[in-house]
Amino acid sequence: MFSSPVGRAVLMALMLVASAACKRQNTTSDPLDAGTLDDLAVVPSLDAACATGGAKAALKRLNLVVIFDRSGSMGDPNPPISIDPATKWIPVGNGLKAFFEDADSLGVNASLQYFPYKQNALEQCNASAYFFPDVPLSPLPSTAFGSNIDATSPQGGTPTLPAVQGAIDAAKKIAMNDPNAKIAIVLVTDGEPDTCGSSVQNVSGAVAAVAATIPTYVIGIGPSLSALTQIAMAGGTVTPVFASISDPAQTRADILDALRKIRGQQLPCEFALPSPPAGMVLQLDKVNVLYTPSVGTQQVLTYDKDCVTGEGWHYDDLANPTKVVLCAQTCSTAQKDKGAGVDILFGCQTLGDVR
Repeated sequence: MFSSPVGRAVLMALMLVASAACKRQNTTSDPLDAGTLDDLAVVPSLDAACATGGAKAALKRLNLVVIFDRSGSMGDPNPPISIDPATKWIPVGNGLKAFFEDADSLGVNASLQYFPYKQNALEQCNASAYFFPDVPLSPLPSTAFGSNIDATSPQGGTPTLPAVQGAIDAAKKIAMNDPNAKIAIVLVTDGEPDTCGSSVQNVSGAVAAVAATIPTYVIGIGPSLSALTQIAMAGGTVTPVFASISDPAQTRADILDALRKIRGQQLPCEFALPSPPAGMVLQLDKVNVLYTPSVGTQQVLTYDKDCVTGEGWHYDDLANPTKVVLCAQTCSTAQKDKGAGVDILFGCQTLGDVR
């Protein structure tokens, strides 16, 4: 990738700038809030003279508020329900546990609440009861969720409305305390709302009211749940994901895959394009993106408008760019390496054809 003299020259220049940036600032509290480099005087002339400034960037954090349906239809073995928990409750719980314990979930925080309310049946219609999750917001991976799920059993109806209202209030509080992170609600359920005045219409209205800042994802368990599509659409996530219940192993895999997709969608590899140094005008062909893995050698990523190979980066809108976006394969690599760093740097000829 860097075999040409030009590529090597750009790499050397950008590595020197990145080194200077690290001397000035070792950590960044806000992924999109790094200051403009101010110590470029250390950059030597000749090949490195092109580098004039830039900013550090990083993937945003993600907070997930998960609400998990523990109604009797999920697997209450007692009459009159008499449903084997091995069909839904156990494999769905296993899928959730696998996600919460997934090493690739590093950098994600999650909380878990059940509905109907687990602590006191008399409070199941009280939205404020669902504000405090059974497992508080915790960094992943974590085994605390698994032990909590194992200690919980399904029973009762489906009071989706108060559960969603409590989750929304909790998500708003989390967003207030962690404004630089992304946040989403994940509703895992096997049926339509039917308790405490809950309906598809009023649940949809509740999630629609906050969809612009707090999207709601819906994971449906089993067939014939088309009505849940209305909730997902209102929540800004278009369509729910439906997990099969014909085979426990497949159910677990479907749940894990759905949560991984949510994680990927909510952690897009895009970074605000910083302003060029004072007195300079942005030149789209004089921007480079430097990727530094936690272990290994720094790389200058190649600009690729169409991401043909899946690697490199592009602008969100070449006519009016506001963001730098990593291509899919590069994005996947970056998401799996939570210690990786990204620098957006100005001055040197872009590696790749900007047009």
